[in-house]
Amino acid sequence: MTKSELAAQLRRRQLDRGLVPQWMVDMLDDDAIIDSYVTCAECGVKQAEGAELERIIAESHCAEDFFDRCNEAAKGRAHTFVHWPEEIDANGAEESEAKWPTKTPTLGT
Repeated sequence: MTKSELAAQLRRRQLDRGLVPQWMVDMLDDDAIIDSYVTCAECGVKQAEGAELERIIAESHCAEDFFDRCNEAAKGRAHTFVHWPEEIDANGAEESEAKWPTKTPTLGT
């Protein structure tokens, strides 16, 4: 897919999920919206950048495929897209219902 196709899908995702207001999505260029998805909200590390990011975009078929490919690329650097929570709900929640960090996320999370 092209960078502009991916950016359009990411913008639509933001709006469909009501994550941010329309004006906020409109102010981001293609690079900024993509960057918001490849940058870790916890530490600022990027899953991929430069030629590697361009390759991942070109090989991706849709936004979900892009996410999978970025996660795979990040594994090689021992850094995943989401920092797994360190704290599990003591009231018996299953691991999939762990408490998430309260730090303000980037646009892409």
